[in-house]
Amino acid sequence: FGSYTFFTNKFCDGHKGRFGDWDVSGASNLSELNSLLKQIMIRRLKKDVLKDLPPKRRSRCIIPINKKDTKHISKLSKLLKEAHQAMNGS
Repeated sequence: FGSYTFFTNKFCDGHKGRFGDWDVSGASNLSELNSLLKQIMIRRLKKDVLKDLPPKRRSRCIIPINKKDTKHISKLSKLLKEAHQAMNGS
């Protein structure tokens, strides 16, 4: 696939981001990438390969949080909301 820069330019819509960093969060030329990967990858579903496994079980675990951590989490949540609003121009 060549270098990181070549790959990200070609398949990740790589470009210089707003802050001068290299933004590789996009996607491009996906049909070509799919064709290349089909030659070297085999994709199987777990249900087709491991028939003996039981189905997934999901459960919730309640974790107690102390006052200090609650304040810290609230502060981080507020900062994330502000950053999201700033990025979306709201």
